Amino acid sequence: MTAPTPEESASPTPAVVLSVSDEALSDDGYRAAVVDLVAAVAYGEISAFERLAEDAKLAPTLADKVELGSMAAAQLGHVTELRERLHALGVDPFEAMEP
Repeated sequence: MTAPTPEESASPTPAVVLSVSDEALSDDGYRAAVVDLVAAVAYGEISAFERLAEDAKLAPTLADKVELGSMAAAQLGHVTELRERLHALGVDPFEAMEP
């Protein structure tokens, strides 16, 4: 049995969260909920990155370290996409993730 590739192991960025209609976003309450959701998902991706990076330190082989590091990098890629979406929504991503 082979280890899954980073692409197979990493959870995909939720496309639904990234593609909300402009009409829906015109409702302030709905927009605030979308911002909160995207921020929470981004924070979760940061947490996943941290866990994988910590696990990489304890991996028994160099190959395992590289695999876990690759998966951690994929999680950071998701954070980048979500941060860009938060910027597009007109909010500071770090302020949105703070709560």
